[in-house]
Amino acid sequence: MGDTQYTELTKKQAMFATLVSEGSTLADAYRKAYDPKTKREKTIKDSASKVAKVPKVKARIEALKEEDRAVMVAHEKLTNEWLVDRLKTKAEDPNVSDASQIRAMELLGKTTGLFDEGTKIVVEHRSEEEIEKEINERLEMFFGAEA
Repeated sequence: MGDTQYTELTKKQAMFATLVSEGSTLADAYRKAYDPKTKREKTIKDSASKVAKVPKVKARIEALKEEDRAVMVAHEKLTNEWLVDRLKTKAEDPNVSDASQIRAMELLGKTTGLFDEGTKIVVEHRSEEEIEKEINERLEMFFGAEA
C-alpha cells in the first residue's frame, strides 16, 4: 500500500481518519483523536466537519474504507470457498455415512443456488363475477349440486 501520500497527516488526523473509517461519527472521532477542551457540541461538530474536509484526511478515510471493503469481500470469498470445499470432501468421502453424504450434497446444492426454495406468489386480477363463479364451482364439487 502506498502510504507516502498519508505521511503528511498528523497523528491526530490519522487517528481521526481511522476512527471515521471504522464507523465512528465525525464528532466522536474528533473527541477521541483531538481531546478538545470544549464540551460544546456545536463547536465539536463544526471542528470535526472541518477536519473531515481536509483533502488528505478525506482521501485517507476513503482509502481505509476501501481497504475494509476489499478485506471483507476476500474474507467472504474464502469462507464460501472453504465451505464448498469441505462439503465436496464430505459428499465424496466413502468413509462418511450415506446420510451424511446426501446431506452434504443437499447443502452444496443450496449453497450453489441449485435449489430455489423461495416462495412465489402469483397475483391474478379477476372480477368479482369470476371469483364468485369459481367459489360456486368449488362448492358444487365439494357439496354436490345442492349448494
